[in-house]
Amino acid sequence: VNLTAAKIDQADLDSVLLIEANLTDANLSHANLRNADLSHANLTNANVQNASLIHAILDGAILDNTNFCGAILPDGSVGECQP
Repeated sequence: VNLTAAKIDQADLDSVLLIEANLTDANLSHANLRNADLSHANLTNANVQNASLIHAILDGAILDNTNFCGAILPDGSVGECQP
């Protein structure tokens, strides 16, 4: 899935499957990503500020310059992240 520069802030993406999605430069601020699977997704330069990532899976995700300021990530999984 290519969501480069997508503006999906404040979206309800509960349990969404975005495995290997390209979310480069995407705006996901204030989004509900609870239980989302973002395994191996590219979140380079993405804005995830104040998003809810409770139980989200980020295993193998590319998190280069991703803004997680204020994001909620208890019990989430970052796993082995790439630089």
